[in-house]
Amino acid sequence: MDFSQFLKNPAFAKASTGKKKFYIILSIVLISGLFFLSSAFSVLACEKNQDNFSSYFNPLISFAEKTVKGFGFNVSLAATPDPDFCGSDSVGCSGFSPTATVNWTAAPGRVSYESGNREHSYNFSYYRLTVGGNTHQTTNTSHSVSSGLNNNTSYNWSVEAYYQASRSSASLGVTNRPHGSFTTLNCAPPPSPPTASISADSTSIPYNTATTIRWSSTNATSCTVSPPGWTGTSGARGTGNLTSSQTYTVNCTGPGGSVTESVTVNVGAPPPGNFSLSLSGGGGSVTCNSVPLTWTSSSGADGYRILRGAPRVDISPYQPYTALNFIDTSVSQNTTYPYQIEAYNAGGTNRSNTLNVSTPYCPPTVDLSAAPMSIYQGQSTTLSWTTTRTTSCTASGGWSGSKAINGNEVVIPSPPPSVIYNLQCSGPGGSALGSTIIDITSLFLPDWREIIPR
Repeated sequence: MDFSQFLKNPAFAKASTGKKKFYIILSIVLISGLFFLSSAFSVLACEKNQDNFSSYFNPLISFAEKTVKGFGFNVSLAATPDPDFCGSDSVGCSGFSPTATVNWTAAPGRVSYESGNREHSYNFSYYRLTVGGNTHQTTNTSHSVSSGLNNNTSYNWSVEAYYQASRSSASLGVTNRPHGSFTTLNCAPPPSPPTASISADSTSIPYNTATTIRWSSTNATSCTVSPPGWTGTSGARGTGNLTSSQTYTVNCTGPGGSVTESVTVNVGAPPPGNFSLSLSGGGGSVTCNSVPLTWTSSSGADGYRILRGAPRVDISPYQPYTALNFIDTSVSQNTTYPYQIEAYNAGGTNRSNTLNVSTPYCPPTVDLSAAPMSIYQGQSTTLSWTTTRTTSCTASGGWSGSKAINGNEVVIPSPPPSVIYNLQCSGPGGSALGSTIIDITSLFLPDWREIIPR
């Protein structure tokens, strides 16, 4: 039915002005509804893969335009060209950057509609793809976006076809356009795993000494060294004095994971334990030329050094010396000697108490002899003597008087049958007696008779 013929009907012509206004308003509402329905059904045509909605609704819009003009209004309503195309998307990675590709069906190359008894024609010009607020212009039905995209991010997209009027420079965009959304992939490279290193200034230290632990890391956000719980991605700390071997472990974590490294500080054996030095036999039996020493055992000792004098001199007969006693026979009389025993092992040394020992004077000696030792009465013999550590000598027995500390003397022993000779010598260490006996054989004369009278 041609609605324009209805307007020419005499009944409509006789209608009141109010009714005419009502019909006009109704026509405008109808036109607006048809316009939006055409857009909605065009989108529906894209989504449902239905065609030719434009062929139904564009004539209706043209008819509505003529109707309004029939009431004396100069209204021109452009129908929406409906290219009736749909789109799809896909995502990927280019290196470490996300990419997205949008594809759509081709829009018609030409659209036209009739308005005001005139046919309006538009030729396809280009597509405008909008992704996340950024536009990309192309004449192709596919476009890849490789910049401006973030990893693991959702983006909305839409495609709009633009048409150029045949007789003017004006262009017309299609309102029903394919649209959608996508989420980019996480194309960033995986974070690098952390690395860690830990070292000690010295990995072998003596007992009860210290060293320094140093550590560093890369690609780590936190590190802990245990024990004792130091923190920081790098650092250096002193261990304090150690009495046992200790392993230090650093654990570092970062976006790329975690890593653990360790270093062991080896601590040497403890030094020998305490012990004491004394003279042998309790109070000791020190002589002028020997000092007997004894000491208790030192725990952990590998051997002992016998030290004498100041400064201490090692007089050990051999090493390792493991006995717990020693007699020093290299001393002199009347001399004081400081003694100390040093126990040792790989962990160090430990010394005993100091023992000061004074040697006494040695006692004197006297050696007295005679040659010959057997004589006849009236014969002589020679006495010889030597002494040590003496200062004076006195003779007794078959002789007398002071004598030299060393010497010899000719004597005629008398009477038979024997004579003893003594020599008493004295010195700082006491006195000594030397003796020798001379055997004497008597001479017997015959009995003489007196022949001369008295």
